[in-house]
Amino acid sequence: MIVPVTELEYQKGQAVFEAAPGVEFVPVPADEDTLATFVKETNCRAVVVGVTQYTGALYQALPAGGVVLRFGVGTDSLDFAQVRERDLLVANTPGALDRSVAEHTLFLIGALLRKIAAGDQALKAGQWASQAGNELAGRRLAVIGLGRIGYRVARAAYLGFGAQVLVGEIDSEEDAAARLGVSLERLRRDIGYILWADEFEKLLLEAEVVSVHLPLHTGTRHIFNTSIFQIFRPGALFVNTARGGLVDEAALAVALRKERLGGAALDVFEYEPYCPVNAASDLRTLPNVVMTPHVASNTAAANRRMAEMVVENLQNWMLGDLNAVHLVGEGEFISINTF
Repeated sequence: MIVPVTELEYQKGQAVFEAAPGVEFVPVPADEDTLATFVKETNCRAVVVGVTQYTGALYQALPAGGVVLRFGVGTDSLDFAQVRERDLLVANTPGALDRSVAEHTLFLIGALLRKIAAGDQALKAGQWASQAGNELAGRRLAVIGLGRIGYRVARAAYLGFGAQVLVGEIDSEEDAAARLGVSLERLRRDIGYILWADEFEKLLLEAEVVSVHLPLHTGTRHIFNTSIFQIFRPGALFVNTARGGLVDEAALAVALRKERLGGAALDVFEYEPYCPVNAASDLRTLPNVVMTPHVASNTAAANRRMAEMVVENLQNWMLGDLNAVHLVGEGEFISINTF
């Protein structure tokens, strides 16, 4: 059986794909026309994709009952209306990248607090200039969305660094604990939250660091906008490793330029590769911004786990054991609730 894999994802999981029995995984460019043409010419019934947006041709190329295997978790790049119309299945790899994204989030928080990027740039420019940073210990960290990744961030920040955790979550504490598969007692013990709220204002008035862990859909696009940034505690730090479309980047640039925010660290962007929404909003020009090119989940360990889950999903689908496939529909398998 031949299964095309978008080139970047193939590179990330190449060793696993090459070792998979009974399947020939073939790297193919991620652009939709090329991928769709390959699917049609080889009569493929399954395809492995990353975060590239697919709007039409790919769904038409796959036969009814075919499967789109997402190398990762988020499925906002897929058109579920066409998935349903074509009677296709979508599977993803939940849990495979949680640890890597949570770690990267904490590293970005640390980079902002300790002014690491500014110090690196100054030293390389020949300046020996010391700037006082801040400790995470005792800082009020708002985790917006307590899914698996947000939970890991909150737990590490609290137990590892002594941060004071604030939780932004529409679910009750009891429902969130059940969804995460832990007892309420363990949830409280693991993250020691001092505030649990389903409203932004309560959290943002208190938080010194805000870390975002929300899914992207119609209700959350640009949820961080001018009015929300005005609520932030002056000088607060903003970190986003979830989805770029959650943030109005023009509004963020204004808040940073006016020093309403003390800094921002971003791994995801509205347009990727990064392209400013307008010339006046180029985040690369701001000294209080740290940017990484959507690499939070890109570790050797996470890539291997995702590739293994892709292969497992495919094999179970081939066997007709759909109960063992991590199937996802629009809005499903989103472990983070929204405001």
